[in-house]
Amino acid sequence: MGKALVQIFLLLGTLCFTLVQGEATNATSLTVEQKKLQYMESSMDLDQPVCTNFYKYACKKWSFFIASEALDVLETNVETQMENIIEVFPTLMYPEFLKSIHNHYQSCKSRDEFDVLDYLKWMNEHTDIKWPLVKQKEPPGMGGEEKVEESTPLDWIELLALTRTYGLNDIFIYETVVQRQEDPNKLIVVIKRPPLHKIGDLKHQIYDPKGHLQHMDLESFRNFQIDLLNLTVHFVERVEKASFEVIMDSTGRPSDTKPLLVKVNELQMPWLVKYLETLLNRRPLDAGMEIYINSVEYLQSVYSLMNARGNRFMNEYIQLRFFIYLQEKFFTRSFKCVQYIRESFPLVMQWAYEKNNLQLKWQIPRVEKIYENLKAEFRQSLQTNSYNFSEYVQQYLLDKLDGLTLMVGQMNVLELQRYYTNMSLVANKYYGNHLQIANFHFKRLHEALGHEQLTSSSPEMWHLQQFVDYGQRLEKTLSLAHLPKLYPRLNVIYLPLTVLQPPYYEDGLSDEFIYGSLGFWLAHEIVKSFDQHHLVYDAKGKVNTQMLQQIQTNRKYKKSLWELRHNFPHYDLEDKINDLGGLKLAYNAFSKLKLAHHLNRSFTLNNSSFTSDQLFFLNYAQNFCSTLCGFSDLGGLFYNCCDRVNLQVQRLKEFDKAFNCQGYSTEPIW
Repeated sequence: MGKALVQIFLLLGTLCFTLVQGEATNATSLTVEQKKLQYMESSMDLDQPVCTNFYKYACKKWSFFIASEALDVLETNVETQMENIIEVFPTLMYPEFLKSIHNHYQSCKSRDEFDVLDYLKWMNEHTDIKWPLVKQKEPPGMGGEEKVEESTPLDWIELLALTRTYGLNDIFIYETVVQRQEDPNKLIVVIKRPPLHKIGDLKHQIYDPKGHLQHMDLESFRNFQIDLLNLTVHFVERVEKASFEVIMDSTGRPSDTKPLLVKVNELQMPWLVKYLETLLNRRPLDAGMEIYINSVEYLQSVYSLMNARGNRFMNEYIQLRFFIYLQEKFFTRSFKCVQYIRESFPLVMQWAYEKNNLQLKWQIPRVEKIYENLKAEFRQSLQTNSYNFSEYVQQYLLDKLDGLTLMVGQMNVLELQRYYTNMSLVANKYYGNHLQIANFHFKRLHEALGHEQLTSSSPEMWHLQQFVDYGQRLEKTLSLAHLPKLYPRLNVIYLPLTVLQPPYYEDGLSDEFIYGSLGFWLAHEIVKSFDQHHLVYDAKGKVNTQMLQQIQTNRKYKKSLWELRHNFPHYDLEDKINDLGGLKLAYNAFSKLKLAHHLNRSFTLNNSSFTSDQLFFLNYAQNFCSTLCGFSDLGGLFYNCCDRVNLQVQRLKEFDKAFNCQGYSTEPIW
């Protein structure tokens, strides 16, 4: 079976790769390097000031007809191939879940015009949640005119828990599964207050063009939500000591205050026990079960507010919020079916891409060598101990780096098959499938709470990592999913094989091209592991706040942070640490290679000669070419890509030397 599967994918890979790449192969007989130089030339404008606006020098002529930004070139190629791959799923006997995924793909392509009632009708038929709204909207002759005995409404706490299993969160509390602080291979439930923007004015959250909600007393619900918002804001101001800017930040997160580890039998909140029992479908809960809670006081206050409204009111309010949630989910995800499948099954699609491109495995040794060179350079930097850390701290940093591993593709199909066992999606129930997928992933993560020990290859762990940053949705980050990404609790940098293609990588390109593009992204994630957010995790992914405090209180280290903050006063400090440190690390590793191999090449671009160092920096800049530069929040995946290039290179003495500029250098933190 295994050999036959490989042969099928080999054939599929050959066919699809030919479809995607064939036109370019037949169109020219240029070498890989010559084609890359032509690609670079087409975006450059040598009339722009290289020292003061290197972004325009490298990217001014970037054309919208190519793509809105550099990553979209890669994304377009991947999407075309992914669609071909999905179409082949029904012909494969193993793994079994591929047919189910293809059924959902078919249901997406044949879906009807969106009506939120389609979700609720499916739930009425297949779950214990019954929606009165569905009965009221049934046409005459279908039971809509018949007087039916009202069913006893669910307890509102149970309804809150059941809707959570289908994705609803952030109404009164934010519940999720996280890795335990002392053992990242074990999971635990955490209960927090929701982000404030999720409790905004109900008037601006309701979209009801078909009049489904006209029977509801929306004004009463709006007033209740205002009371809930005021209670939460006052709590954030008084207890969390948050500034007005943090309170009003639309990208605000759930409470980040230090969680309290409690046992269920210690909780003096029967309603929360009932919520957890319903959520986990366990009655009674294990008395020794532990959870994280950010604030008992907040939970007690918000429960008092909710319970005072009565069961009927709270039931209807939760149903209204679920109605709003379903609309948001529909309108914020991709309307392209191939993208939607990739959003819903990211691990499966990465695995399928790997099997469809077996030729990419020949590139893994080179990528691993680049990574080892970057780590060796960073280790040498740490060993200089410029901050005069104690021997204990120094060893902590070196151990953390030594344990940081690179994972290139290699999703485990046996683990995926185990994870997706019993998932059954049908070809004509798009809205039901959508709800089942949300419920399926919820159950898989929460069922893993009972596992003694997960591993870094467990799909549960990887799905958890995909959404570890609150609010990050894959439908917003499909392109970013191609880049190397740090998973700090696993102490792993994952590199998807999808990135091993133009414009970031191609077999036959020399180190000048590779270290300025893919090398930078790998270096960026290495440095990210040592920024303010991730220093707290040790070599095994365990939380070590004591060590973090020792590092942050170091006088020289604090001075470097202050200087960097002074140089980038209007930007996120961690972004600058990672960008500036990553660029310098990639350059230093490349420079050492150049010296060892006596490389001193020159390249011709637009009839001008460029050195190896100059080509390195040009490749770095063209990582961020975009037609939306300067539009800040509208500036694509890299928010303000022109600043992301200019601010870094203008502070590197290596760039000044390469282009004979007179800048002012800033040493990165690492």
